[in-house]
Amino acid sequence: MRPQREADISLKTDRGLTIKPRPYYAAKHWWQWLRIARNRRRIPAYGWTGVRLLGYHRVSDDNDELAVSPARFSAQMEALADADVTVVGLEQAAELLNDGTHGRYACVTFDDGYRDNLEQAVPILERLQMPAQIYLATAVIDGGARFGWYREQPPLLSWDEIRDLARTELFSFGAQSRTHPILTHLSDDEAWEEISGAKRDLEEQLKERVTTFCYPGGLFRDREQDYVRRAGFAAGITCEPGVNTKDQPREALLRTMIDRRDSIGDFRAKLAGLYDQPSALRVWLRGRRIRG
Repeated sequence: MRPQREADISLKTDRGLTIKPRPYYAAKHWWQWLRIARNRRRIPAYGWTGVRLLGYHRVSDDNDELAVSPARFSAQMEALADADVTVVGLEQAAELLNDGTHGRYACVTFDDGYRDNLEQAVPILERLQMPAQIYLATAVIDGGARFGWYREQPPLLSWDEIRDLARTELFSFGAQSRTHPILTHLSDDEAWEEISGAKRDLEEQLKERVTTFCYPGGLFRDREQDYVRRAGFAAGITCEPGVNTKDQPREALLRTMIDRRDSIGDFRAKLAGLYDQPSALRVWLRGRRIRG
């Protein structure tokens, strides 16, 4: 099994990622709505046990396809608090998977390390006492690289803000490479440095062990999984939908991505497992993107 990036970011011919045109996202949401509506008649809600990772990027009112509005995020987290699941941190989730514990668990994750995570998401999560993990591209946080899909990059967390959050009980951090490239397009040496170097950078900043890695754009092959193991990470996080059980490879944990257009009904449907199976079109697009 070789999960790829959810079909919302397309590949360029160089190292970077770029956002697709806006009509694509509208079409994607329409197709998602049809699949959820069909699955309501075929798949029982909450017919799953295991650990479901929920993936976000930004929490902002900006006109950005990677941004969920604060109002929607708050409603989604309240729905999560009321759902038949237990919200845990990723460290506890790993223990649950290793023990094969029965039950339904969820983890909240954020990619890229935007400052609006601190300004908008953190107060909501603190109010509900929900833990979350934020993934960082260390060279981008340093300012030595930038996210290529933005003409004007939104503000990012500073290292001081990251260290302050890491000292709390609710928030932790994972590595997401150094420069956020398409790992599968790199040489062996480059890919290794992006993965192992991000762990080294983050551990130097936080003065603590970093145990999870998030594949930039969710794109990886066997080589990247091997490098995640060799670098000393306990888990690799993808953007492929689904729920994790004890049998899921730890270097390819599944994650349910939450999109800007997702209504509270869409969120509840994803949480209930009604959007877990990838479509044939998605599988085809995924294979095409991994090859570049």
